[in-house]
Amino acid sequence: MDDEWATPTFAFHGLDYIPSGYSGILAPYIETGPGTMRAAATLMRLDLIPTAITPPDPLSVVCDLGCGDGDFLIGLLAHVNRITHTTQATAVRGVGVDYNAELIKTATLNALSAGERVRWLTYDFNEDRDDLAGQLARQHVTHVFVYLVPKQLALRTVRGILTQFCEGGGVVCCHKFQPDYLTATRRDTLMDLVVYEMAAGLPTRGADRGPGFEGLRKSEILASQSDRGIVK
Repeated sequence: MDDEWATPTFAFHGLDYIPSGYSGILAPYIETGPGTMRAAATLMRLDLIPTAITPPDPLSVVCDLGCGDGDFLIGLLAHVNRITHTTQATAVRGVGVDYNAELIKTATLNALSAGERVRWLTYDFNEDRDDLAGQLARQHVTHVFVYLVPKQLALRTVRGILTQFCEGGGVVCCHKFQPDYLTATRRDTLMDLVVYEMAAGLPTRGADRGPGFEGLRKSEILASQSDRGIVK
């Protein structure tokens, strides 16, 4: 099955075989087609047109975790803002995160050219040395789009980011590969998209994590870094 740009869509969730280029910790740079972008907007319920019966939601901020040159995020924002008839004051905004500084520079120029409001962050979330979940909270991020390879999703750091985000009431949308530590609430099987709104095994979204949560998360991050030779 292909998307509109004839990019094969894989669904090798939890299988031993992973397609070439998807088995490492860093995802291969593959552009996500416009069909997937529109389907993600719908599944995340970003494209709902406000009416008298359904007033507009609070301002949405969408993060693309591993945004590359920003093409997907910029296209998503343009699509949503166009069909929901937002004004400059109510427009959906974006936050793009990628470890590659050159791609972030390109993304910055692309967003300026497109007229979309995006904050770009050069950051290695595989290591997550500066609490990305906290940074997203300070940016009022409401939705996160994720297209990461299985080994990235399995990292304790990435798991901590996505779990903490969902616990705070955020919406995560994963493409192709899905984490088993989040609870799926909606799916688009055709486009291989899944939306998560809570962490698996937790009572409710936004529930009190207890005083030991942050300490546990920090110890998990250190363990992950030690596994990869970052911490001696």
